[in-house]
Amino acid sequence: MSSKTIKKYILLLVMIIITSPVFAQEKELNIEKIIDFFAFGTGSTTGTYFPLGNAFAHVWTQKSKSINVMTYSSNGSYENIELLRNHEVNLAIAQSDIVSEALNGKGKFIGRPFKDLKVLMALYPEVIQIVVSEKSDIKTLADLKNHRINVGAVNSGNALTAVEFLNELNIKENEYTKINMSYDEAIQAMEKDECDATIIIAGIPTKVVSELKKRIAVRIIDIPLQTVAEAIQKLPYLSAFTIADDIYGDNKQTSTLAVMALLVTNSDLKDELAYDLLKMLFDNLDYLKIIHERARDLSIKNALRGIKKEYLHPGAEKFLNEAKQQKK
Repeated sequence: MSSKTIKKYILLLVMIIITSPVFAQEKELNIEKIIDFFAFGTGSTTGTYFPLGNAFAHVWTQKSKSINVMTYSSNGSYENIELLRNHEVNLAIAQSDIVSEALNGKGKFIGRPFKDLKVLMALYPEVIQIVVSEKSDIKTLADLKNHRINVGAVNSGNALTAVEFLNELNIKENEYTKINMSYDEAIQAMEKDECDATIIIAGIPTKVVSELKKRIAVRIIDIPLQTVAEAIQKLPYLSAFTIADDIYGDNKQTSTLAVMALLVTNSDLKDELAYDLLKMLFDNLDYLKIIHERARDLSIKNALRGIKKEYLHPGAEKFLNEAKQQKK
């Protein structure tokens, strides 16, 4: 469902409620029952943004009498930020590097900085996973040259980060065949041997990797620690990460890198609503942990990880400051 369709649906729903006899009677008695409808940009259905976003939306909608949140499956970070800029969604999830580029008018956002973009909190590490067939001759990063590499959907945060990451590690765009596919399409392409490697940048365990492993034998390329250090020096938004041996049942630890996933909005969001949205998430953290594993990464301690203070929404800043004081 497109964001425009979501808005039309919401408008129709509001009109039905307002024109109904029940509302006509109640609005005179309790005008506070009017609901704020929010569209929430997430990501691919087999990624992490979509299921985690649905869990957030469920909490916000069920725990509040004045908020209703509908999720929208998108191509991820870049599209989500453009949707926020165009006021087609009110909330979204996006990678920290893409958020930084949007705020400062760099990368894909050269000449058009999005100054009204605001961060609510950091969510979890998004891990770079370079997935190849078990029988593939790709053993190291250097082996990716002269192969068909799926970097992610066009204009997605996954694609933008993957290409920049490869470029900084001396794997230039003219040295491999770049393929742009969503996570869902990547599963079929790998199964049919239509691409040699797919780069997935998401919270782990990632559904697309687990689903792919059910169909064919795959492995994740290990990135040596020296290469990890070099990548971090060139791209400071990256951090070292180790995929534990029990994540995908491989009995093998894999060294790689990660960026942070951020919950973002724009300056239109009222301070009190930003405050309430975060409060509801942390008040229902135990429930969220049951719904999705990545909710285990949510904490007051890490809520500002990788975020400059000037990027933070005032309502979110107020909540996080109060929450930190209460923990002391």
